[in-house]
Amino acid sequence: MAIAEVQKAHFNGTGASGKVVVTFTAPTSGNTLVVLITTESAGTDTFVTPAGWNAGRVQNEAALYWRVSNGTETSTDFTWSAGSVTVHAWGIELSGTHASAPFDSSGYNTFTTNTTATLTTDATAAVADEYAVGQVGMNGANGGSETASNSYTLLTTGNTRDIAASRTYSGNQGGAVTTDIGWLTTRVGRWIIGSFKPAIATPTNYTMDHIKANITFTGKSHTLDPHISGPVDLQYIAGPGFVHTLREHRTPY
Repeated sequence: MAIAEVQKAHFNGTGASGKVVVTFTAPTSGNTLVVLITTESAGTDTFVTPAGWNAGRVQNEAALYWRVSNGTETSTDFTWSAGSVTVHAWGIELSGTHASAPFDSSGYNTFTTNTTATLTTDATAAVADEYAVGQVGMNGANGGSETASNSYTLLTTGNTRDIAASRTYSGNQGGAVTTDIGWLTTRVGRWIIGSFKPAIATPTNYTMDHIKANITFTGKSHTLDPHISGPVDLQYIAGPGFVHTLREHRTPY
């Protein structure tokens, strides 16, 4: 099953409150919750990781958090140290992610006087069929005309100080996940991006001449060749991010 966005929402936080409150509507236990935050200005703000959340990437001007949902997370305060900064955040629930360790890689940088930013993770994607989401924050109104390259989809349009986009890849990315996000008015800013792994294939039991084999697929390509005799039933099996070939096997039970 491919990774999918179950719900997503945009949130704002100001220096007066010192926090941005991110809410989810009845998340499903086992799904992955993701929060991205960018500031409107440069600085030395220190983001604080809330209890129960994991810091995928935390910088002075942006942060990415995630957790595997227990089904009870409806509202979380994300705080920072500075008293004057304004921040913008996205909260996203994902289905089809790895059950215990969905987070893969991240990237972050700042830019000056640009109308585009190239968001890319620091490392090559660990597996195929990953999901990636990135956000750009600007020091002023971006003027609209938001775009995202490489088949990424904008989460929304019309947010004047931040732009976010995501993509669920199909197959092997062949390197780091990346997208160019563009806007109309030249601005200074910062960006952050993260990628998440899909669920792994469930082990499958087969009977071969009364011999039980439990096969756990952990790589991208596996071949099982038991060399049994007699009538055979050839079958192709595939799971998220995997290609498996089973030769000369009995019908699975």
